[in-house]
Amino acid sequence: MNLQSPWRLLCLALALLASAACRNSGPQVAVGPTFNGRLILYTERFGESNKIYEIKSDPTTGNINLNVIAESVEDFALSPDGAYLLYTQRSGSEIFLRDLSTAEVRKLLLKRASALNWSPDGSQFSYRDDSLRQLVVSNLSGQSQVIDKPPSQMYNEHGFYVESFTSTVHGAIESPFWVGPNLLVFQRFKGPFPKSVLKNQSDLKPTTTTLAVIGGKSMLVDAPKRWYVGPRCAKGSFVVFGEKPFSCMDCSNRNKNRADAPFHIAQDFSDFEKTKFRPLSFSSGPDCWGCDEPLKFMANTCQLYYVKSSPAPMELGAPSQNMLYFLDPISLQEQPGIDLGKDRSLLDTLISPEGKTIALAFYHSQYYSLSIKDLNTGGETYLSKTLPPPIKTDGYARYDFKVMKFLAWLPE
Repeated sequence: MNLQSPWRLLCLALALLASAACRNSGPQVAVGPTFNGRLILYTERFGESNKIYEIKSDPTTGNINLNVIAESVEDFALSPDGAYLLYTQRSGSEIFLRDLSTAEVRKLLLKRASALNWSPDGSQFSYRDDSLRQLVVSNLSGQSQVIDKPPSQMYNEHGFYVESFTSTVHGAIESPFWVGPNLLVFQRFKGPFPKSVLKNQSDLKPTTTTLAVIGGKSMLVDAPKRWYVGPRCAKGSFVVFGEKPFSCMDCSNRNKNRADAPFHIAQDFSDFEKTKFRPLSFSSGPDCWGCDEPLKFMANTCQLYYVKSSPAPMELGAPSQNMLYFLDPISLQEQPGIDLGKDRSLLDTLISPEGKTIALAFYHSQYYSLSIKDLNTGGETYLSKTLPPPIKTDGYARYDFKVMKFLAWLPE
């Protein structure tokens, strides 16, 4: 009997374990999540018309398909339940309604319209009639009601009388936004002003925020101050942008945090004059880069989140650290951040309905990409590394997307 055999076997086993340990000692790459559901994406791109895509996985092949569901888009609004898409086109004077489950498209109204917006229950929508300069509410049968219209005589912000309509004229209607099933908030410019008032421009009343109570006879209530209303939560919570709009076009420095226009949150708009606005607390605040909605709600829980890039890139491709921050639903205090990756310029993000995965649209290494990332493990799955193939101009490939914006993450 060979007494050395067990020792040889033991040494061999230890050698194999050591070898496996050495192989596993390197960095572990987390497995990316599986893409489920449908993403709705809006894009504005150099040399092309504005498009809306539906992104979904093929059940038989597992391939990710990007299907164009609307082209030459001028304005759009997705219904709260994600079932319908309202949109207008640049070359037309119609409001289209697309059923996303059947792909049926029909002309809903023959109107030159903008500022489309759904009521929270999806039973009606508002729009601005650009021909008659009126704020109108309509149902899905096309029955409409005029909510407000500017006076026939208007003065601009410098006190000079004008007959033609411009966006800076007192009397214009802008930014309609639903804050309840029958409550619509919009910015209203006062006018006309008597000549005695125009002698002293400091007497000109500022633009006010007005609440319209929609019903048999609509009632208008002006707020004590002007508010800019932002993203809406399905459960009735709203973000208010303070007294200044949060848009890169309105920032003197587009990397600047809007600490001078603090964010607030409000829930009950039934008595507009008594609505309470709770301030939100940030250590740094969202960027003013590429975003008109820097704060977002999670679909199912109404928890607020935002993304901070440091440093915020002045140009696409600039290296940056991207962090995701949630706000505590009770205290509204900022919670510890989650790393979304380095050396990429984020254009938009959207958290999945279950809250475990985040969709990313970003620019990296001369490519525009779409991916989904597991918020717990950090694993990432690419949906598309170029969206779509580059445009050729003068022999050069152009990947210039001005806007990539997620509209919704819907079930299959």
